[in-house]
Order: sequence, then structure tokens, then C-alpha cells
Amino acid sequence: MGQGLLTRVVGMGVLLSVWAATASAQVGACCLNDTGACISATQADCEGPLIGSWQGAGVSCADDMPCTTTYGACCLPDECISAPAFVCNLLANEGGEFQGEGVACHVTMYQETTLTAASWIDMTGATALNFVDDESGLGTTDEGVATVMLPASFAFDGVRYNAGSTLSVHTNGFVSFDVIDVTNRPDTLNFHLEFTADASTPNAAICPLWSDQHNATARSKTVTSGGTTTLVIEWDTAPFNPLGFGGAYQLHMLSSTDPAFDGVVRFVYRSMPGGPSPLDSMLGEDARLFVGVHSTGGLSVFRRDVPTLRTMIQSGVDGVEYKPLGTDSPCLMNVCGADFDGDGDVDLGDFGVFGAAFNSATGDMNYSENADFDADGDVDLGDFGVFGAQFGRSDCIQ
Repeated sequence: MGQGLLTRVVGMGVLLSVWAATASAQVGACCLNDTGACISATQADCEGPLIGSWQGAGVSCADDMPCTTTYGACCLPDECISAPAFVCNLLANEGGEFQGEGVACHVTMYQETTLTAASWIDMTGATALNFVDDESGLGTTDEGVATVMLPASFAFDGVRYNAGSTLSVHTNGFVSFDVIDVTNRPDTLNFHLEFTADASTPNAAICPLWSDQHNATARSKTVTSGGTTTLVIEWDTAPFNPLGFGGAYQLHMLSSTDPAFDGVVRFVYRSMPGGPSPLDSMLGEDARLFVGVHSTGGLSVFRRDVPTLRTMIQSGVDGVEYKPLGTDSPCLMNVCGADFDGDGDVDLGDFGVFGAAFNSATGDMNYSENADFDADGDVDLGDFGVFGAQFGRSDCIQ
């Protein structure tokens, strides 16, 4: 090899070494595996002591947002939560197992049936809801939120909410088991009606008519018949944007010892005297109108086709009923509250546990919170009815 060629080869090797050293020293976005946070770091530091995923030289945390978290199902021993992978990994010592991005904790299918005019519930004696304005600051309730306490336990999307749990009611025609912060509400509470499967709030939402309703009023009432308790929320004579029509509609949430009615939700619509129904008043707004349910983790949606529903209402149907057919989950959990020993069935062993707590109250030595199904502070005949409805089940581990 000639001296000149050798010199050029050696020189090129030096340049390549310098280039490699320079590239390794460049900073870029680094997504930390344990927290999901984004920081600027070199590739060596990111993949080394920082234990992260390097996104490339020059990638900006602020401008490019490369570490945007995606939620998925995280299975814990007694529940499934929707969380980013890094949060689930932090719970590994508690049994947390991440099931994958976009995987929902619960996917509940509903069977729809139509309702007759007899489904409307008289609201005599109802309690007016006190909406707190969360947007205008002008003393109005255009974007208001009120709270209602569940009169009985209610099953929704694979989760059972105890009696006394808080239900948030919004002027814009939906309720949610999420706590809605009126001082820092997300945009989705105003007029963001492109309701899709995502983990942003509000989740665990039931929406008889989510639309931009101006200064709506609402009231609540509890009706009990046999073993079924119905919480009724009625939005009354709400003027709608943009056409200014009004109407009334009700949400019925059924809690029952009868599995055929437990967890059923009903949407009932009524025309104003001489005027259109609430759905008619939103003609032309179907793309921004949501009727349906949004799951607990936010990753699944059941949405009703509004034009078809409107046609049904116009033909004399008063509303629709949605009955949960069953809930699929990627996690195996015990779904029977009466399976006290956790062996997958409700049998005589569990009856012995319940019997020992029967007729007890908070403060008694034999009181059991687990046997107080309605969380009213005692174990009585109401709780016995719940236990009896589950007795004999052998499918508790699901």
C-alpha cells in the first residue's frame, strides 16, 4: 500500500472515531422506564444509568412529546386498573402485571330493548340538584357539576360501587363515577363530543344525551319496588345549542337483587308540550352528540346511533334500555362478594361466615364489613338477600 493511500485510510478512521464520539455525546429525549418522564440526555446516559429509552439526537421533550403515555390494563390481585406500563411496573411487588397498551380492564356488552311510554317516572318530591359553575364565573350553571350519593350499590362495567358512593352529574347530559374537578375540568366536559376510547376523563360515564346544553336544571329521586332500587336523574326543559329548543329526559340506574335488573340503565325521552323532543332539537348535530356509555378505564365505548334512536322516538318509543350481558376482563378476579373464603364459589362455608356476622352492626365484635353488602353499617335482611342471590354460584373466579 502506498504511503499516500495509507495516510488517507488512517485519516478516515480518525474522522469516523471523532464522528462516533460526537454522536454519542449528543443529547435527545429520553423516556424513563420507571416514571414515563421525559428528560434530555445522551444515548449512553439514557440507556445506561438512567434506564430509559432514547428517542434520538435532537428530539425535544417539549416540542415532540415523544414520551406520551398510553394506558392499558394492569392486573392486581383483587382489581384491574387502567394505567401506563411504567405505573404497573411500579406495582410489580404488589402483583401488578401489565397486559398491553390499549387493553381495556373491562369490556361490557349491552343488550338494547325499547321502552314504552309507561317508563317515564313521576318526579314528585324529587330533590333539585345544586350545580356548581365551573367555567364562566358569571354565576350561571352553563357548565355545572352536581353530586348525588348512590342510594344502593350499583354495578357498572365490571365494578360495583357501594351505596353512598359519589356520582357526578353534569349539566351537559351525562353522569360519571369519576370525580370531576370543577376548578380544573378537562375540555371534554364542555363541548368536546368526539367521544372516543381513551383514558382521559371523564370515564365510567353514562350519557343519556351529552350535548352543549345551556343552563340546564336537573333533579334526582330514588324509587324502590321489591328488590330493585332505581336512581332517577332528570334533566328538565334544557334549552339546547344551537337551535334553542327544550325538552326533558331521564336516566334510570337500577340496583337489584335480581340479576336480570341489576346494573340496567335506561334513557327515557319526553317531548315538551307542543314542541320537539330533546333529540329533535339537536337535528344536524348528530356528529357532536353522544348517547351511550364510556367504560371505567376509558378504553371501550358503547355508542348509540342517534339518527336511528331519533326515528324510534318519533315512532312512539319512549326510550331505550341497556342490559349488561357480561363483562370480559384480561384479569382473573373474584366477582362474588359473598365468596368470603375466596375458593371460587359461594357455599356453606361462606354461609357460616355470613351467619356469624348476621344481626351485627359497626362496633360489634362480630361485625364484618365484607358481609355488609349495602355498606349501611349493619348486617341485616337486606344483606341476606344479596348473599342469597349469590349462594350456589361456582363461577366466582373470572
